[in-house]
Amino acid sequence: MDAGQTILLEGLLRAQDRDNEVVGYAQIQRHAEHVIDWASRLTNPVLMPVGDAAQRLLGAVSLMAQGSIDIPVWTDRLDGRDVLLVGTVVASLIEFEAAAINARRRGATHIHGCAIEVAGHTSSSMLDSFTLLGQSSLRARRSA
Repeated sequence: MDAGQTILLEGLLRAQDRDNEVVGYAQIQRHAEHVIDWASRLTNPVLMPVGDAAQRLLGAVSLMAQGSIDIPVWTDRLDGRDVLLVGTVVASLIEFEAAAINARRRGATHIHGCAIEVAGHTSSSMLDSFTLLGQSSLRARRSA
């Protein structure tokens, strides 16, 4: 393995460690509150996880929201619905774009994304908006 590959692998492992950290017991409630807050600013969105850690985060969101937030299974139709794709620590928006394509094929009207941290660019023509869920505030970024 050359030096460039080693650096990439080390970066990936650090991102995976950080991804697990943000959905650990010490932080998951705070991040779930950020997701619930952002979802409440949209019109009755369907929340969909992007990645394994995001599935854990949406489990906490579902519990804290006491059923007031719709988190469907991947095969449900989304006709005419707005979708909020939820991620945790991501290197790029590639997974969000794949999830957005899936949601649009299932009938979604608008697709928004949010994550706790993004290493790369936060713009994508596939998303109507993307938001970084900050430690103390929410910062919206238009993507399209």
